[in-house]
Amino acid sequence: MYVVCARQRIDNHLLGIVHELIILLEVKSSTRPVRTEPTAGSFRVLLQERVGFCRGNAAYLYFVAVRRLKRAYIWRPVYELPKPALYKVESLPIVKKAFINIENVVASATLHQNIDLNSIVRVFPGVEYRPEQFPGLVYRLKKPKTATLIFSSGKMVCTGAKSERQARKAVMKVVDELKRNGIVILGKPEIQIQNIVASAGLGGAIDLEKSTYSLKRTMYEPEQFPGLIYRMDDPKVVILLFASGKLVCTGAKKETEVHRAVTKLQGTLEEKALISYEQPA
Repeated sequence: MYVVCARQRIDNHLLGIVHELIILLEVKSSTRPVRTEPTAGSFRVLLQERVGFCRGNAAYLYFVAVRRLKRAYIWRPVYELPKPALYKVESLPIVKKAFINIENVVASATLHQNIDLNSIVRVFPGVEYRPEQFPGLVYRLKKPKTATLIFSSGKMVCTGAKSERQARKAVMKVVDELKRNGIVILGKPEIQIQNIVASAGLGGAIDLEKSTYSLKRTMYEPEQFPGLIYRMDDPKVVILLFASGKLVCTGAKKETEVHRAVTKLQGTLEEKALISYEQPA
């Protein structure tokens, strides 16, 4: 595979375009060498025909190419123009960036006081409270779309948020609505993020069999579950790996830990040749 050297890629590519354009202009005008500057209209038309780029790129290349022609190449015969340098490269690394989606953020909150759940049921008839089945009251919000469990001890658990900020906002909104409707709450809730569940994709196929032996603290039983369970020490998370390159990360306390864990895992898989990417067509 031949590619233009990274340092000279733009210049060499431009020289190749200029070289082709001068030849075309020479053929279209006459058989004599081109020693006069081509008109802007003819140069622009030929550039757009030969390059095939979008309008913005064509305009940029037109501007730069005309300037280069005026400075160096317009008075030279065609055979003296330098041609693009090509370098043989054995292999180019394929860079794949993982996509990460936060699926659920679980937050806990403490009010440091007891709450009368029956009074909440009287004020908010839409809540769910069946003490004979579950001791907590379920308070649902439409925006952000979350469900908050409220216990008589003043403990709260919020689930369904898509970010840390959204989880904290949901807890504060529930507390504010309770206060506005006559539920006595003295202080501010103490909120902590307990768990973040995220899905991710690495864009390549993972060899789970080899990963079982190359990675530490793994568990893989394909007869029972198609995914490999990998326990990472830093950050302290649990990641489910699938052969398709999809991941499920759980146990993180911060969103940054999720991104760091996925990036670290991808680097380890690439270093140990446990993941393969499709070659570009």
